[in-house]
Amino acid sequence: MYGLASPHGEIELEETRTFSFDKEKHREKDRYSWAQLNRLEQRRRAILKRVELPFRRILFFWDGTCLRALSRDWLIWITVALYVGVRALAWLDIVPDVVSELGSRDTGVLGGFLSFFLVLFVNQTNGRFNAMYLDSMSVQRYIFDVASITNTILPRANALRIVRYLNAAHVAGYTGLSKTYSKVSFFDELNRRLNLLTLKEMMRMDELNMDHGCDAAREIFNWCMQEIEVALRNGLLDPRSAAPLREKVLNAQSHMDNLYAYTDQPVHFYYIHFLCLLSALYLPLFALSNAYSAGFGDDIHFTTDVILGLIVLVQAFFVIGLRLLGQQMVDPYGKYCNIGGGGLTHRGREAAHTLFLCFSIAKRRRPGRFECTLLCLVHCRCY
Repeated sequence: MYGLASPHGEIELEETRTFSFDKEKHREKDRYSWAQLNRLEQRRRAILKRVELPFRRILFFWDGTCLRALSRDWLIWITVALYVGVRALAWLDIVPDVVSELGSRDTGVLGGFLSFFLVLFVNQTNGRFNAMYLDSMSVQRYIFDVASITNTILPRANALRIVRYLNAAHVAGYTGLSKTYSKVSFFDELNRRLNLLTLKEMMRMDELNMDHGCDAAREIFNWCMQEIEVALRNGLLDPRSAAPLREKVLNAQSHMDNLYAYTDQPVHFYYIHFLCLLSALYLPLFALSNAYSAGFGDDIHFTTDVILGLIVLVQAFFVIGLRLLGQQMVDPYGKYCNIGGGGLTHRGREAAHTLFLCFSIAKRRRPGRFECTLLCLVHCRCY
C-alpha cells in the first residue's frame, strides 16, 4: 500500500524540481512539446472567439472552418471532377445520345435518406460533446467546493494537501484521455511549474503509466479520501463535515471516469462506415445526374451548367461537411478538433487556473503567512 507523502502538508519544492525522467523511454509518447501545446491552445481559443464576429467576417475565415477540412477530402474533388468532365464532353459533342436519358433519373430519394442519417449522426455526437463538457466543468466545480470547505474547517496544512492532490488528479485525468497531452510534455511540465506532487508521489505515478487510462488520477483521488479519513481519526473533522467532503471528491472522480467511459465507447464504426459508403456512392451519382440533366447538343447553356454545378458543389458541402462535423465532435480532446476552439481541449489551462484559484481561496484565510513555496506557486507563470 502506498503511504501518503508530505505528512506535514508541505510542498517539497526542491524534491519536485529535481525530479528527472527518462526522456528516451517516453520519446515516442511525447509528440507535442509544451510550446506546441500552448500554440495549439491559443489557436483554438482564437477560433472560439470568432462566433461573435459579424457575418461578413465569419464567412471569409479559412482556419478552423469547414472549407479547410473539405479541401482535404478527396470525395468532393471526385464529385466536382465528374460533373466538369461530363459537361466538357457535352460541349465537345462527343457524348452518345443514349446518355441524355440518364438525366431523368431522380436521386432526391437517396439524398433524403442520407440527409436523415447524417443529421442523426451529428445530433448524437453533439450530445456526447455537450455531456463531456459538462463532466469536465463538474470536476472543476467540485474541486472549488472542496477547496472552500477545507479552508474553513481544516488546519491549513491538511487543507493545502487535499487541494494539491485534487488538482494533481485533475491534470492527470486529462493526460490519459488523448495522445495530444502526454505525461512528459503536459503533466510533468505543469508539475514542474506548479509543484503538484513531490518526488515520492511522482515515483508512484511512473508505476501507473499515466499516458494510458485513468489509473493515476484514481490513485490520487484515493489519496484525497485517505487524507479525509486521517483528519477524521485525528479529530480535525467531525463525521457531519467529512460526509460532504467525501461526496464531492467521489463526485469529481465519477465525472472524470465518465470522460473515459465516453472515450472507451465512441460512435459505432459500423455507423460511420455506413455513412461514408453512402456518401461515396451518392455524391458521384448526384453529380452525374445533374451533369446529364443540364442538356446536350442544342440544349447546352452556359448559365445552366454553372447553376447546376453550384448545386452539385453545395450538396457535396452539405453531405461531406456534416460527416466531418460529426467526426470532429467524436474526439474533442484530439489534435484535430477545431470546432468552437476545441471545446474541451483547453482543460489543461483550466486545470492550471483551477489550481491558482484554489490556492487563492486558501490565501484569503491567512493573508501574508505563506511559505516561499506557496509564493512560488501563486506567482509562477504557466503561459
